[in-house]
Amino acid sequence: MAMTDAHAQGFNIYQWDAPCYETPEKVVAALYNADIQSKELERIHVPGLGTDRVGDYFYRGEKHPFCLWFHEPLQLIFRDGTTLEILPLYNGGARIGRNSLPVGVKSRVNKTTWNLKSLLSLTLFKSKVGSRDPFRVERAQRSTYNAQPGEKKGYMSRKWTENILEIYLNNDQKLELYTRDRDHSPEQYRLRILEKGEVVQLPTQRWMAAMDQSSSIELIPGPGMSCNVRFLPRFSSNPNKGWKTGPDYRGSYTLSMDVDACAYTLGSYLYEYFDPSIQKEQYPCEKPRFDWYGVNLYTMEAAYSMLHAIRLAADRMEKNPSDPTLREFADRMSVTVLSNAEYYAGVSEDEERRRKILVAADLYRRFALCMQDMLDEARKDGCDILEIYGP
Repeated sequence: MAMTDAHAQGFNIYQWDAPCYETPEKVVAALYNADIQSKELERIHVPGLGTDRVGDYFYRGEKHPFCLWFHEPLQLIFRDGTTLEILPLYNGGARIGRNSLPVGVKSRVNKTTWNLKSLLSLTLFKSKVGSRDPFRVERAQRSTYNAQPGEKKGYMSRKWTENILEIYLNNDQKLELYTRDRDHSPEQYRLRILEKGEVVQLPTQRWMAAMDQSSSIELIPGPGMSCNVRFLPRFSSNPNKGWKTGPDYRGSYTLSMDVDACAYTLGSYLYEYFDPSIQKEQYPCEKPRFDWYGVNLYTMEAAYSMLHAIRLAADRMEKNPSDPTLREFADRMSVTVLSNAEYYAGVSEDEERRRKILVAADLYRRFALCMQDMLDEARKDGCDILEIYGP
């Protein structure tokens, strides 16, 4: 399959042929072999959702540091028309591809939050990758301690390894990609831009101008936080065996989303296609039923039927988002599970419902597409059941 066909509807991790380099040493060697030293950057691009983990911080203060968390590969786009794609792994490794994705590839998982071309046009203008030792991976051990009142140091509560992939530019700037070996969201990495050792600060007005002002519901290509519902293919012959759990499959073996958002939008489909018989085979109980905080099993046939029904619902919503029969569904959907509450402020009740319906339809499209990708790939490896489990 041609590269442009594989990613025509957005970045598809299952069709991405970028090699996996499992250690920091192999990552550095691969970057040198990519022959990008002294190349001039035109721009950088990351498809999909970028979060700051600070909530409404963008609405406060005159400036905001460039420090965002992403799920999908960083794409360096050079003035000679070539590209380099990097997806950091939580063990200090990375997947690295040369010209492996279309320039400015979109995301099939989430809407692209930031127009980085607009946001960084002046910051990275005419930057070049350094010509002398431009690549480095730093690893450091970190710990947190819980101390009792009056104690200087308590017992160790958490320990992890930080991995920072550094790419030095020729004008005292540096790109920094950060992951943790252990984190609540190991499928994410942090991207920072530093200048003379300090994180670049950009005017809040520029941030707001570069941000997608619409609303959406986030999907996470990975296990995500503990408050999420997770969708994971498994083997009925060995339900405890995971599918593709190695570091090179980071974020590709599970899809997850916030439990409340899932309940509001997808709950009726999860109930309708739940199969008590297969549940009883794997987890014997008197009356199997869907459990938001437990393990729920679906045959692949039931899962595909559910995706078909979800696509039909998206068709209906997009065709007539003001359909009176959708009113109850829209009223049940709390704005608290939707991004950018400002998008719903100051509009009529009917317009708020219409916007909610279109946001739900967008979620249905993305969810069905990503689930189809995952299930199709899993079936090739012999997975025959879908596990859905809650926080």
